[in-house]
Amino acid sequence: MPHTGKVSGACKECKARHRKSNRECSGYAEGLDLVLRDQTKSAKTAVERRQKESSRERPPSSGVTVALSESEDAHALCFLVSSYVTVSHDPRTDRGFLELLPCFFSTLKSNTALSLALNAVANCFFAAWERRARFLETHNLRTTHGKALKATRAAISDPIECSSDETLMAVCLLGLYEVFRALHTSSPIDPTATVWQDPADMPRNPGTILDLMSVEVANILALEKSDTLTRSLSSFATMAKTAEHRLATWPDSVPQDWFPKRVARKMVPITVADAGLYGDGCDIYSDVLVCCTWNEWRSTRLKLLSLIVKYEPNEESLAAIQHLADEICASFPFLLGDRKTPAPLYAVNVTYPSLEGQAVPTAHYQMAAGYGGWYMLEPLRQAIEIGMYLRQGQQQWIRSQGSRLANIYDVTIDKWRETSS
Repeated sequence: MPHTGKVSGACKECKARHRKSNRECSGYAEGLDLVLRDQTKSAKTAVERRQKESSRERPPSSGVTVALSESEDAHALCFLVSSYVTVSHDPRTDRGFLELLPCFFSTLKSNTALSLALNAVANCFFAAWERRARFLETHNLRTTHGKALKATRAAISDPIECSSDETLMAVCLLGLYEVFRALHTSSPIDPTATVWQDPADMPRNPGTILDLMSVEVANILALEKSDTLTRSLSSFATMAKTAEHRLATWPDSVPQDWFPKRVARKMVPITVADAGLYGDGCDIYSDVLVCCTWNEWRSTRLKLLSLIVKYEPNEESLAAIQHLADEICASFPFLLGDRKTPAPLYAVNVTYPSLEGQAVPTAHYQMAAGYGGWYMLEPLRQAIEIGMYLRQGQQQWIRSQGSRLANIYDVTIDKWRETSS
């Protein structure tokens, strides 16, 4: 390199000897050596220095990992879908609309009538189960319900949206919201709503066949309260008997695997028996919704039979009432197990009866918790109302199960609870 009168920084020998360098100096380092020189020590020093500076500025760590937050709406929606929509069940019990919800998921858009209605129902169910909201009147629930109502009203007013499947599903979901809220708070339910205008459009399975029979029973019960009854009492009694005979044939349409199997008292777990077991055993069903469908049939028959014996008491009807009440009582252990207090929907520390040599299906724990108790409310109420026709002590036992249901599901059914009378 050119001589400038100073020691060259590029010449190692001259630098070591503190002498001036010139072009002929052999101590120049090769260019590649300069590029590949070892900088490990200096780099390590620089990193350690930065780490020390960073540690002085950073506050001490608590050791707790902060997880990504999940919105309440997303959590509630997952709860509803996994617990009530996609849960395993016998497809022959399908008779509503919840099982159709997955058909809309791939095209569901935000802030539509359907998405807001689904959000309202999900938050309502989630609040009742996980948040233990007793009256379902929180600010968040009122807000989500109000948004859903506003969007659904706008969709119904739209000439195109009013005939869409999404709008119909939104209306059904809002109806479910009102029914669930009414059951949870003992609020009145509008009895004038109708679902099927043309029975020919209904899917045919044992559940929908029972629905058609129940409509006939409802019309007879309404006629019993009308002013025209006194003028045609004999024809009314004939009509009631004909409907009861038709309703009694409903089991003929039921698949063979729907019929319950009896488990003797000695085979029932002791904790289940202590929680509530009436008589010499309990019944086991193939599916929770199958059991609920049977109980709906029993409850409907009890309404009609109690009406018949009111005007024409007879031993055959009284015996049928006792038999139906016994079957309702025998279904309690299958649906409630040994539960006595509120528990998470996903709890598996509940004991249920089962057939000898068979384990309780995994899906039964979630289905029984999510559906069983709610579907027992109407049969329970009907069994209490016909208590005067039951054997001694049975009505008191049924009332005690009413108290148990009220405690488990945190619902208000004081008029059905056990009384001292």
